[in-house]
Amino acid sequence: MKNYPARLTFTTNSRNPQSSVDQFKSLPAGKRRRYLLVAGHSVHQLLDYVRPDSVRFTIFREPIDRIISHYYFVRQDEDNYLHARILKSNMSLEEYALSGLSGELSNHYTTHFSGLSSEEIRVRGTEAVERAASAILGNYDVVGFQDDLPGAIRELSKAARLYRRFDNRITNQSVGRPRADEVSERTRSAITEANPLDIRLYALLRRKLGSA
Repeated sequence: MKNYPARLTFTTNSRNPQSSVDQFKSLPAGKRRRYLLVAGHSVHQLLDYVRPDSVRFTIFREPIDRIISHYYFVRQDEDNYLHARILKSNMSLEEYALSGLSGELSNHYTTHFSGLSSEEIRVRGTEAVERAASAILGNYDVVGFQDDLPGAIRELSKAARLYRRFDNRITNQSVGRPRADEVSERTRSAITEANPLDIRLYALLRRKLGSA
């Protein structure tokens, strides 16, 4: 953020990103295009509303790690809409992964980027993964991965010609959450069972972008 002044930065509300998206869309084109940085959740909806010379950047999290993080974040965030439900039943991570409580827990990336419904991707899985990968690679100038944050930031800095260094810090981490390699194989299998297409999509993106 320090590469851009606050008055030229638009950040979505993490609690209600859709309200910020709607607000940005409602701005006159001249005002929208004055912003040098547009960041936050759901800004993919603004790709057609930002400056045409914008460098478009997104970063992905490994799917198993994403669900682990999601679970511990919800447990610790009293304002989250799922918080009371998982605490009331003392739901385990394995149970949470298979619960179907939210679309965020099952092939979220694939559903989101393919443009297909959750029902459609169940029967058109290969097509959904390919469509999602094509949309991601076609709409973003830089695609990074959270487990290689320094590499992602290097590519972004080069593409956007940023002159100030990033701190390369991951913030808002859930306290006490295990790493993906620290959970049981049974739990990993449960997460994989609920997210097979996201795991395929993630692997495909890594291959296409030449990442290990």
